[in-house]
Amino acid sequence: MEDFKLTGVLPATFTPMKANGDVDYDKIDEYCEFLSREGIRQIYVNGSTGEGPSLTAEERMRLTECWVKYGKKNGRLSKIIIQVGGTCLKDSITMAKHAETIGADAISTLPPLYFPVATPQDLVEHVRAVAAAAPTIPMYYYHIPFRSGVNINMEQFLLAGRDVIPTLRGIKFSDKDLVQMCACLRTKDARGRNFNIVFGSDEQMLGAMALGADGAIGSTYNWMSGTFRRLLTRLDQGDLQAARLEQTRSQDVVKQVFAFGEKTNGTVSTLKVVMSLVGLDLGPVRGPMRELETKDKEAFFKALTDLGFMEWRKE
Repeated sequence: MEDFKLTGVLPATFTPMKANGDVDYDKIDEYCEFLSREGIRQIYVNGSTGEGPSLTAEERMRLTECWVKYGKKNGRLSKIIIQVGGTCLKDSITMAKHAETIGADAISTLPPLYFPVATPQDLVEHVRAVAAAAPTIPMYYYHIPFRSGVNINMEQFLLAGRDVIPTLRGIKFSDKDLVQMCACLRTKDARGRNFNIVFGSDEQMLGAMALGADGAIGSTYNWMSGTFRRLLTRLDQGDLQAARLEQTRSQDVVKQVFAFGEKTNGTVSTLKVVMSLVGLDLGPVRGPMRELETKDKEAFFKALTDLGFMEWRKE
């Protein structure tokens, strides 16, 4: 755990569903193989993209077992991070223990949902309780204030938590406040290391990485990871014009995701349906989100193909 660090591109995985809304666990092996062919070696499970808050603790633990079993098969995945946060602290503790026991590489947690925390100290105590249930693997806090409703200063959280949460390794920073992100990047943990900050807004990846973010976790990396790996390569080479091209391509796609997402009560449905376009149907979403109607799906796919998405999404 001493040298554990997330870098590069990590997809936040979808949860395969059957037509009746049950989780399709049998699909995980095929999904792992798809990601492996896409050049993916690290994943983030049961987050917003994976509909984690809409799943039961039992479903989430079984998904964790499947991802670890099939992800580690033939070394297809090197790092599997499990998001265990939700509305019930006891469930989060149970899921954290389970993730550690079955061989997950790290855990992550949301803040308490519904009953929010108000201060950095309150948040530290919540994360400490979850992290203590899995004391041998790293913990990443999941900062997503536009969904969680908790917008505590992350630099203050890290400073307050570093001495009392021994496994606190960093933040999945899904916010567009890049000034606050930079402050987190300059903050050191109890061992004197910089915290590992992984950015979570795909359409702003270039700005975050140019400012020093260590990596990125997001939905579109499931089916557009090649685009973002090219972006990182061009940035490393100092070719900003080429890096901007990749970012603007991704932004054009995300605009369509959001436009059609207005018809589905959220973007997870539109993000997930792209998987069927690129060759892996992962089924519907769970309510209250809705599926795109056939005519809207056809219009969505046409909008993506007109952008050239199928030609440049891969390396």
